[in-house]
Amino acid sequence: MSGGEGFSLPSFHAVGLGKHAVLHNCSAISDWANEENAVLVNPSNKTEVYDGMFFHPNQPFNQGNIYDWNEDEFISACEKAITRFENSQCNENGVKLQEEYSWDKTVNTILKTINES
Repeated sequence: MSGGEGFSLPSFHAVGLGKHAVLHNCSAISDWANEENAVLVNPSNKTEVYDGMFFHPNQPFNQGNIYDWNEDEFISACEKAITRFENSQCNENGVKLQEEYSWDKTVNTILKTINES
């Protein structure tokens, strides 16, 4: 579980293809990941780190933070993902991400924003 990925495109892609995933419940992943389409693990600790150039206090994303996870909670999350896989090979809720984040929807959103300007 990398906390430095932000939106975590590789995880998004895997879940959208119907794979079961264990993900951290912080940063921009929360824009698309939820308990219905992934197994989320909350950080047990956050250490703030700032460099004064790119990472500043109170940023909305993972920048400037190092997260730790409780090992037992992570193991439990992995077991939950395995159980979900055993019950349903395909993560149907993950596949629904393809509809929410389709190219057509993206283009229409961009065009709407441009036309409203």
